[in-house]
Amino acid sequence: MTKAASTLIGKRITIARENCGMNRKELAEKINVSPSTISRYERGDFDRVKIAILESIANATNVNPLWISGEGESMERPQQNGYYMDDETVEMAQSLLQNKEMRVLFDAARDAKPEDLKTAADVLLALKRKEGYSGDDPA
Repeated sequence: MTKAASTLIGKRITIARENCGMNRKELAEKINVSPSTISRYERGDFDRVKIAILESIANATNVNPLWISGEGESMERPQQNGYYMDDETVEMAQSLLQNKEMRVLFDAARDAKPEDLKTAADVLLALKRKEGYSGDDPA
């Protein structure tokens, strides 16, 4: 990979991360790498980066994977049918996504009903409250 390509990818990773309001540590945690790895990628200080890592970054920042890789012109992620099969579930999932503490719920089954996600959120919030958590209620 050329230095120019590495630099372009690094700049795009930074743009995507900042547009999501994430710091390097948060992005690193979402894709299971170290914050120093994110810093290195953003500086363009790499010869190769695994496609799976670029896809993970694109997914975490909700951008087009081809754009992150320097192959695409549009940052906007192509529209899909959606992960969830029910519009109410999509709304519930979106409210949970906006609550940083609740993002773990996105490992839930694709066919989850909105009430299933609400129940899971309520249980997790109850556990967090028991531990002294005082974050925003996502529902």
